[in-house]
Amino acid sequence: MMIYPNKSNFFLAAAQFDSIVLKEEITSMEAELERAKGYLEKAKREEEQTTRIIKKADQYLNISTEQEDQIREVESHEKKWVVLKGLNKWKARPMDDRNISFIFPSPFLCASISFTLGDSVECHAQIKTDVSKRGETSTRKRFQILQPFLEERSREICNIANLVPIDQPTHIGNVLTDFVRTMSRLERTASEIASLQKRYGAILSRPLNSRHFELTVDFTSRSGHTKLLGIFVISESYPYSPVDVCLDVLEGQLNMEEIRKKLVKNAKPGFCYLSRSVDFIAACMG
Repeated sequence: MMIYPNKSNFFLAAAQFDSIVLKEEITSMEAELERAKGYLEKAKREEEQTTRIIKKADQYLNISTEQEDQIREVESHEKKWVVLKGLNKWKARPMDDRNISFIFPSPFLCASISFTLGDSVECHAQIKTDVSKRGETSTRKRFQILQPFLEERSREICNIANLVPIDQPTHIGNVLTDFVRTMSRLERTASEIASLQKRYGAILSRPLNSRHFELTVDFTSRSGHTKLLGIFVISESYPYSPVDVCLDVLEGQLNMEEIRKKLVKNAKPGFCYLSRSVDFIAACMG
């Protein structure tokens, strides 16, 4: 005799099995959902952190830009301050009833000017060999190559001061002011030339039988295919008078007529006149 299983028991067992499988799938899905939530939270945190970094970067960029603008502004004010300070850049030496003496201190060259009082006022200006204790600093070494230029120009300034007639003691102040202002201008010119020597490898020289110094600069394009020789004549009245410029193309081709016209238009006499001229020509080289 055949025995058939109870169908209800079979379906019940199948339902229980399906229930177990479903619970396992639900548990697995819940675990997967929790993991997904964890990934989502982590992604949100990373997004928030990235957003903060971007904001900080933008703030840093803005601050850097503002800082660069402020640095340029400070440098501009510093240059003006140096010029103004140069009007009174002197130190009084011990004096008596007949002699008044002042010294113009500099890290690379010193000059003195003294006045002897009598029926007329005699002026005696000269270069001082006993420069200040700062003479062995890096500034002194930086300007060592410019010593011939500084000494020659300083000697000329002293000679001119010695020839100025002084009718009465009240005129001493004007002579002193002119002397110190001219020495300060020479000091700033030397600083400008030293900067061009460092940036462009410029060479300062004085041609034989010439009263003027010349600054020679070799310009080379970025590609290296074009080379230009520039010679800038620095007169005693620099930077208040135009600088004579001689440009000679050594290699390649350049529109020299156009460069000369733009140079006259863009580089005007005044402080840093020489630097503006050299920078302009370097920019034209490409």
